[in-house]
Amino acid sequence: MTLEFPIKADFSGSSLPAGWKKHGDAALTGDGWLRLVPARTFQAGTVLLDEDFSSAYGISVDFDLAAHGGTAHAGSVGDGISFYLIDGSTTTQVGGPGGALGYACYHKGRNEQKPGVTKGYAGIALDQWGAFSDGNEAGSDGPGRRPHHFVIRGSGNAYDGYRHLKAEKLPQLTLTPQATARVHLTLLDGKATVGVRLHNGLYKVVEDFDLAAATGQAALPKTFKLGLSASTGSATNNFDVRRLRIGLPLSVVPTLRQEPYPLSWPEEYKDMFAYPYSFELKARKADVRNWRIAFTVPPGAKVYKDSGAWWDVVEDGSKGVIEIRSPKKEGHGHVVPAGKSLTVDVTAAYKEKKDEYRKPANVYAEQID
Repeated sequence: MTLEFPIKADFSGSSLPAGWKKHGDAALTGDGWLRLVPARTFQAGTVLLDEDFSSAYGISVDFDLAAHGGTAHAGSVGDGISFYLIDGSTTTQVGGPGGALGYACYHKGRNEQKPGVTKGYAGIALDQWGAFSDGNEAGSDGPGRRPHHFVIRGSGNAYDGYRHLKAEKLPQLTLTPQATARVHLTLLDGKATVGVRLHNGLYKVVEDFDLAAATGQAALPKTFKLGLSASTGSATNNFDVRRLRIGLPLSVVPTLRQEPYPLSWPEEYKDMFAYPYSFELKARKADVRNWRIAFTVPPGAKVYKDSGAWWDVVEDGSKGVIEIRSPKKEGHGHVVPAGKSLTVDVTAAYKEKKDEYRKPANVYAEQID
């Protein structure tokens, strides 16, 4: 593994962090955002972390996204943003504009055609306008326009490949700089999970999609490089990202460690029901230092931290998410050792007793900085 994780890129300075390269229409805004494309027609921009890392470890990525200030065409602004992985033995320029979202080839076989990224392995897109699912616009296959979807396209190079693999409807997004979404992407054991954090909760949109087994997919390269792209067509938007974090993924298995029971104290938990969960975290081929676990809860639910809790609370449930993290000081539970498990017990308190609460919803576990 060449790179050391976690990696933090805030894009707050006047130049990109070390190792990053920008191509096409991408530019720093000067106020803490990286603008992948401006709200002008037929733009495409990308930033590439031009340093490779082992594909055996998997990867976990999250970032703030704002998409704003654009002009609609045929009912929607656009086009969208993509996260991509390429073979780590090469580098790339930006992929096609319009529906290609800076990853796939654009208008293959026509006079205005543009190639996709070099030796791409996967492009995972938040597609506002919907053309990333249209084979006439991106790649060479797809079910047709799918506005407001998360879409996965597979491996490809120049004008070959980039098969349409998966499309799932997005939750309602606002995406202004004042009301951003936090996008979460994980690749673990060849399987992709995609979600988004909004002001009212955490949503998993794609879970454990098997990229490695997908039709037409290239063999897993020994190393990866990663990037973010965005594009516009006749529809436009500013596509801005900030607070990018890249870390090692963790597998997580939640269980209910004992039957729910009523709470009578402290006063703030009176008449609530405790659901004691255990989360088994497992690291793959490298130690994971500094981790977090997050899951969705209904209104009124909150974390119940008793005297035995050794972890730190980041989100207490009041905003629809319980999030805990490893203790900031070195000690018990700070590291998940390679090839081993760490069990974390967390109790959530709910206003009602329901069967659906026996399993926590939309669980994420990942490395943090």
